[in-house]
This record gives sequence, C-alpha cells and structure tokens, in this order.
Amino acid sequence: FCLLVLSTTANANIITVNQLAPAMNAIMFSDSQNPMALIDWKVGDSQDQQVTLTSFGMKGTLHKEAFKEEGNGIWVRQEMTLPIMNDKSEVLYDRDSGKILRYIHNGKDESIPEGNIEIIGQTREVIEVPAGKFQTIHITAKSKDIKQIDLWAAPRQISLDGSAKTLMDQGQMKIEMVLTKFTKN
Repeated sequence: FCLLVLSTTANANIITVNQLAPAMNAIMFSDSQNPMALIDWKVGDSQDQQVTLTSFGMKGTLHKEAFKEEGNGIWVRQEMTLPIMNDKSEVLYDRDSGKILRYIHNGKDESIPEGNIEIIGQTREVIEVPAGKFQTIHITAKSKDIKQIDLWAAPRQISLDGSAKTLMDQGQMKIEMVLTKFTKN
C-alpha cells in the first residue's frame, strides 16, 4: 500500500493505496481478506526515509506521519527536505476504500491527479534497509509520467503504507527512498 507524493515541479506524481491494492492483494491476502480493511493506521504512526535524487547526487529526508482522524478517514502528512526544496503534503484517506478524499500541497488544496498505474510484475523478496530486514512484496509498475516504479512493501510489519524501499525513474530524474525508521502504534 503506497502513498508517494513527489512534487519536484509544479505537478505531483501520486501513487495511491487503491492503485496498488490489487497487486498487494494478489500476493498477500487470501480471498476472504480485504486489504482495504487493513487501513487501520493510528495517529502517531510514522516513517522516516532517506531520499536520494540519484541523477543529481542529492540526499534529503522524508517524514510521513498519521496526524489526525476525521470521520472514517485519516490524515497523513509528508514532509520532504532536499537541498533544492522543501515540500509538504497532507492527504486525507478513506479507511474503507483507500481513496484520497482531500489533498493539500504546500498549504493549498489541490485536485487529485488522475494517475493510472500499470502493474508490470510482483514478487516476494527479503530486503534489508536501515530500519531492518523485511519480507516484502516487490511491485514493479509504470505510469504515463513515470517510466518505472519499484516498490518493496511490508504493510503488515511497517507502519502506514508499508514501504521499505522505492525506486522511481522519471527519465532525467531518478529517485530512491529507503526506510530508516518507523513507529507503529
């Protein structure tokens, strides 16, 4: 389950929970379990990741945290700090469907981009990142704007979207995000 909001220009690329759920469901859950019912994120759940713009050799950080409940939804804030920019996004998720109900980028309400993700492949893999060693689902995907997305996720072990590592190839910009620590309440 993944929420990646990368705003490197005026537009944002968003990969949402409900877009990757079919791939996660196919590998992780039996037919009797609904992956969306597992969006039980709690206020205080968080992740810290190291972000590397590999094309430019720049490093920064990403902090994600569930910070407020609203009705049947939960707000998640992402704050990315890089030498060339600071970026803040707040997203309200519906717990039942995983859909984004509201998206606030750098203090302004924005429409939710219509990003269709095509799943190319999915496998189980054990990976080790600074936050630990995890049995993950490696999902390979692409979209109109992103040539290749590689996501290693362990949603049962890691808080929020479960992402342990993400690689994104946007042509001239290649981005790597690696989990350094997390809190799961």
